[in-house]
Amino acid sequence: MQGGEMKSDRELLELAAKAMGRSIKSWNTQHGIDVAVLDDDTFWQPLLKNHLTDCMGDALRLACKLKLNVLQGDVSVFVEDEADVGESIVLGPNDDRMDATRRAIVRAAAYIGEAMP
Repeated sequence: MQGGEMKSDRELLELAAKAMGRSIKSWNTQHGIDVAVLDDDTFWQPLLKNHLTDCMGDALRLACKLKLNVLQGDVSVFVEDEADVGESIVLGPNDDRMDATRRAIVRAAAYIGEAMP
């Protein structure tokens, strides 16, 4: 997040949901991963692979809803919104590019949600 403040995955997801006009009403943790239950009772987890959601689809839908640009480089992933506010993740030699892309999308969305009233 901007300013070096680290947020937990739950905090990131809550802010990202807010950015897309949704709210998280509860959490499902039965498979060892926090999966959000949205206000319409659907499961949502764009950060982590799990048995209950399509994490890649959740992340792509989030990026599309917020009109985020996803830029892939050789060693980084950068996501920005229309106001050029962005989040980047530098990839290490063993990092998964899809995991990093999902995290950059959620972090950018969380930044947008945090700026909302």
